[in-house]
Amino acid sequence: MNSFQGWLTILLVPDLIQALKIDEVGSNSDCSTTVIQGLEFLLLALVTFAAIAGRLFVHNVRHLVCFRTLQLIVAVVNVGCFAGMLAQGSLVVVIFTNFIVKFLFGITAMAATYILYDVDYFGASGLASGSSIAYGVGLIGGVFGTVMVSFAPLLSVKVTAIVISSLQILIVLSMTEVR
Repeated sequence: MNSFQGWLTILLVPDLIQALKIDEVGSNSDCSTTVIQGLEFLLLALVTFAAIAGRLFVHNVRHLVCFRTLQLIVAVVNVGCFAGMLAQGSLVVVIFTNFIVKFLFGITAMAATYILYDVDYFGASGLASGSSIAYGVGLIGGVFGTVMVSFAPLLSVKVTAIVISSLQILIVLSMTEVR
């Protein structure tokens, strides 16, 4: 789920920016006005950087906040951000919601990295298989997010992201606490 959300934003930001530009100029206008350029690339870089900031944030606060509480907050905020994208009507909303999602992706990715190598979480005998399965499912999620943004309508992508983020809440609640 984490990889789905993180990889999804890589292509979702340009698609949402382009959709905004098409809405502004009309669907029958010259396509050169809808090309993403200049400022949009800078904003895309800012959104992409948010994952690094999220990783640094969780590394510094992981001893202050318990895993389940932090991940539950992350999942709830993800649902809110993707819901905000449904009502998207300006470039500020697009960049802000995607920045937050990418920041939260960094937080969850760092936490997932800790879990993948936690002998206490998977157990000594199940570490290799548990880590492999978790990593494999993450890769599948990343591919699914990329494919979905590439080929599905934007509304379907946003609704699917809300559903997956909602499922993340249930999964976090069913997990045991990590040290």
